Formats: sequence, C-alpha cells, structure tokens
Amino acid sequence: EGERATAPARSLGAGAFRLTVRWDGAQGSPNGTQVAELDQALGASAGLRVVLAVVGTASTAPQNDTAREAYCTFARSLLERYPSVNDVIVWGEPNKSMFWQPQFNADGSSAAPAAYAALAARCWSVLHAFRADVNVLGPALSPNGNDVPGAASNVSHSPGNFIRKLGDAYRAAGYAQPLFDT
Repeated sequence: EGERATAPARSLGAGAFRLTVRWDGAQGSPNGTQVAELDQALGASAGLRVVLAVVGTASTAPQNDTAREAYCTFARSLLERYPSVNDVIVWGEPNKSMFWQPQFNADGSSAAPAAYAALAARCWSVLHAFRADVNVLGPALSPNGNDVPGAASNVSHSPGNFIRKLGDAYRAAGYAQPLFDT
C-alpha cells in the first residue's frame, strides 16, 4: 500500500507499522516480490517504527534444527537488507493449529510450546549475533485456545497454558539467554 496506508495512519497519529513477511519453509532470504513490497512499505514508513512479523504456514512451522536455522537466517537477512528495522516478531499465534502444527503429540501431551521455545531461542541467538540491540518479540499468541488435543476444530493451547508450558520448556532446556526481548 505504501503511502496510501501511511498517510492516513500518520494523520491519525500512528507511530508504528507491523509488516507481515511470509517464510516459505525453506528460503534463506526474501524473494523478489517480498523485496519489492518491503521496499515500497519501508519507503513510505520513513520516521515510523516498523515491526516485521516473520510467519509461515502451520505446515512449515520449524520443527527441527535445519528448519529453525533456515527460518532464523531468513529473519536475519531481513535485518541485513533493512537496517532501519530493529523489531522482529518470531512467528505468530503458535498456540493455534491454524498457524503451528502439531500442537500436541499423538499421546495428547503438549508439543507446540517446546518446539516454539527452540525456535525462539535459536532466533534470539542468530539475531543478537548479527545486531546486539535487535528487539526480538514474542510469543505473539492468539487470545484464545481450548487445550483439547482431540478437538473437532481449533486444536490449540490457551494463552496462559501455552506460556506456562513455554516457561517449562525454557527451564528444561537450560537456555543461557532469553527467548525474547519484548
């Protein structure tokens, strides 16, 4: 949208924009279309804070070291290309199966919080190694969830339960650094 979006927002007093960037599950840097769209959006956002939300589909949720490295490298490449951006949201709504799968293991135990913790920890390290003052944001949860592994629809974690299990996973893994700055 470029100036068509920022002009009215500025007149309303907006000081920041969140831009969503989709990761395809393998790419290490933005493609040509993404670059063109981000160039236009960031060009029109001069003087405003820009927060990049780097997301994928539920089926591309990074579940292993290779996928986590690819995702975090992609996020880092955005910071390299756009030095005016300092805020990155790691994924979005990882407590819902619409955005992160699996939510639960076959035995009904929780899966998503620990997998998401591993992604957040890796990205925090990768992004801070590139730029020490980067602001890594998360977990950017959906405000609802049902905690029912066998639900007919919306298999998900409630925000409170997800955060508790995220904390459990963080402590169990013994991470030396935080998962998020904000």
